[in-house]
Amino acid sequence: MDQFKGRTAFVTGGASGIGLGLCRAFGRRGMNVAIADVEAAACAQAVETLRSEGVAVIGVTCDVSDRESLGAAAATAFSALGNVHILCNNAGVSRRVRSKHRRVGLGLGHRRQPQGLVHGLQIFLPHMKRMARKATSSTRLR
Repeated sequence: MDQFKGRTAFVTGGASGIGLGLCRAFGRRGMNVAIADVEAAACAQAVETLRSEGVAVIGVTCDVSDRESLGAAAATAFSALGNVHILCNNAGVSRRVRSKHRRVGLGLGHRRQPQGLVHGLQIFLPHMKRMARKATSSTRLR
């Protein structure tokens, strides 16, 4: 039995680059995928692309630097896909944004990264710990 099949991955920054690659790899292993990204259009395009490849995927727009935004995205994923087994806190690592007048470098990524990592852990770890306790208690000999 494949240990990934039917499980769920939540990937922040999942609409492009490494994040999209992670989503695709999880989907190919039979996982459900929740793509979370700050860019709504890119998120929608990534969902469409992965669905065309046969991946069970949802997309949620969120800003990982805003705990409430990430919390709402997590709640959407839990509601749509059930338990989240893998969290990839990928958003903001080396983000580049093109503005009208100039290219903005790493500032956006550095601003989001520490907060996003902390928020992701605060939101998902309690869920994952409860899930692990339930799995452990249901397999104990009585």
